[in-house]
Amino acid sequence: MTTLNSEIAKNYFYADILYQIHLAEDKISYFSAKYKSSFDEFKIRVKSTSTEEFSLWDDYMEWKAFQNNYTMLINQKNDIENGNYKVA
Repeated sequence: MTTLNSEIAKNYFYADILYQIHLAEDKISYFSAKYKSSFDEFKIRVKSTSTEEFSLWDDYMEWKAFQNNYTMLINQKNDIENGNYKVA
């Protein structure tokens, strides 16, 4: 049996968060480059089109999910850096 102390568990979780942040940043950068706009600009564009373009809505939903996930991951990263966590 392997025994992990709380510091090892914290470091593993922190490294995983950094990896996930990197993936989210890559996807957000992809969409920003593809549409040459920020997420907020793209959101306005998608919601103001007179005809529904499914490919735009698909990208909007995916981009929004990555934006939300990125925000959540940054908050988790900050919590760990500030010692605001509990090992159960």
